[in-house]
Amino acid sequence: MKRSGGKYLGNALHCVLISFVLYMMFPMAAIAEQLEEEKNFLLMYFKEDELQVVSSTRSIKSISRVAENMTVVTAADIERMNAHTLAEVLNTVNGVQVWFSPTTPGNVASILIQGSDQRHVLVLIDGVIQNNLFSNIAVVGTIPVQMIDKIEIVKGPASSAWGSALGGVINVITKNPPDSGIRGMVSASYGTRDTEDYRAEIRGRKGDLGLYLTGGGIHSDGLRFGSSVINNSLYSKVTYAIAPSTNIQATGFYLNSHKQRGDFREFDEMDKDKAEQYFGTISLSSRLASNLVLDLSAYAQRLRNRTLFNTLSTSELIAIGLANEKRFESAAKVTWKLNPHTIVAGIDYNHGTYRAVDLLDGKQTLKRWALFVNDSITLGDFAFTPGLRYEDTNTNGHFLSPSLGATYMLTKRTILRATVARGFNIPGLGDTFSTAAGGFPNPDLKVEKVMSYQVGAESGELKYVWAKISIFRHDIKDVLAVIDSDGDSFVDKTVNAGRQRRQGFEAEIRTMPVYNTALAVGTTYILAKDRDTNEVIQRIPKFTYDISVSYDDQNTFNALLKGRYVWWNSEADINSKYSNFVFDLNMIKTLYKHQDQKVEVFLSAHNLLNANQYMGYFYRNAGRWAEAGLRYKF
Repeated sequence: MKRSGGKYLGNALHCVLISFVLYMMFPMAAIAEQLEEEKNFLLMYFKEDELQVVSSTRSIKSISRVAENMTVVTAADIERMNAHTLAEVLNTVNGVQVWFSPTTPGNVASILIQGSDQRHVLVLIDGVIQNNLFSNIAVVGTIPVQMIDKIEIVKGPASSAWGSALGGVINVITKNPPDSGIRGMVSASYGTRDTEDYRAEIRGRKGDLGLYLTGGGIHSDGLRFGSSVINNSLYSKVTYAIAPSTNIQATGFYLNSHKQRGDFREFDEMDKDKAEQYFGTISLSSRLASNLVLDLSAYAQRLRNRTLFNTLSTSELIAIGLANEKRFESAAKVTWKLNPHTIVAGIDYNHGTYRAVDLLDGKQTLKRWALFVNDSITLGDFAFTPGLRYEDTNTNGHFLSPSLGATYMLTKRTILRATVARGFNIPGLGDTFSTAAGGFPNPDLKVEKVMSYQVGAESGELKYVWAKISIFRHDIKDVLAVIDSDGDSFVDKTVNAGRQRRQGFEAEIRTMPVYNTALAVGTTYILAKDRDTNEVIQRIPKFTYDISVSYDDQNTFNALLKGRYVWWNSEADINSKYSNFVFDLNMIKTLYKHQDQKVEVFLSAHNLLNANQYMGYFYRNAGRWAEAGLRYKF
């Protein structure tokens, strides 16, 4: 590993040194003019707040110079689709698939990117890791959306910047206080099976002090049997400029969630869980010089989850699991701009403790620390992004993650991209130390590793049409598998047991609005195989198709029709059904508008064709249902 790491480090440093010599050949005024041309072109198809991203290198850069395959979803997009949770938003993104279990808004859901396992996708809110310590899976179905300003999705390994992110990153960036004055919103909706969504937010600024506060609740009797939800949440952010070049920020989040977990009537059972989540962050950003910024941050988080089930015939309530997780993280990074470089270097430290009866000794701790550095280099039509991260854990060893990305402006309207990256996934504490059902811990478990290659292009050469294609291959080794270790016919131990290859492509097309109407279509194809047996791996979606038609009269009415089809490629014995597209129609009509005040009514009709779209019978998707609401903005 040391020889390999040295090779990657040497190559990365070599690239940086060469580019440092060459950069003076490219006048910065010409580069700035070129970036402005790229921005004006992209604004024909995207909103302005989609064009600057931070998730690829942990520093702001133009998306036209990002080598990774990325998608951005904005607060305006979320409002137009009338999404309730992060899971519903991600279910509209090409290359991302969501496993709802079940589909009532606010219930449990997890995500896959380009065929990755659920544990391979890192989810962040304000830099706070949402993946739990036991399984390393993020439950995105309970995360409300009102606080979200933007979601940046990195498809493919992002370990050189973020660490354990073998499959990709979902980076949720929350709203900020306004530049001045007070803004706010109140909203309520009601739908089938008493499905309700109540929200309110207020944003304000007075001098150097800014505030953002939002709260809400998602309640439903369940769109399918055994899927009721009662979720309540509160989020706050306070910002203060302690000096002209130094800002401090604090955030807090609370979520209380009660959910029924599926239709298990044939087993005379009703599964439930009750969860509470708290996190708080504090961060400081200071411009030490005109081209040098220091960022410091820390957060603390607590998760408590209680799993229960009812025997339906007797109404007996039985507790089957109680888990308590605490996590603390701190980070420091510097961003140094030296034409045409933007260098980011920093350190991360994470300490997490998980308590549960089915862990060895009832409690286990994961400690991680990491050093990372990356550079964004713009050289005329070329841009390069070398990156490197070293991460050490107390449970599963250490790992070196190099990456190298490049973009090339073939023409003013055509961008070529390529990346190669080495990534990893840290096993959850449950994989390493679980004793559930008499199982055996495996303290020798290693991290899962991936070598990833992606190439792509996007172009607006065709009149009124923007097109994008990305081709990927992810070679994974030391894949986690659960085996029967003592011959008693029960799976009881997690081991590193094999190699997999997940390859395919994504393609999408957007049109410019014509008569206020725009069309978008996308598709993803994934072929996942066991590299030792050459067998196709099931429960990884082979085909995904997306289509949307939007109308916006730029005044008082807009509508969005979205459809998705997923071919889940599952085994016959789990009774999956995915027979047709699921279409949702969302409409918003402005009833009153005066200066900053606006009253809107909105209507959503879900699953218009009453289609089946689920991987397992116990978690069937909702049939046709509708909701309507009223929103007041000021």
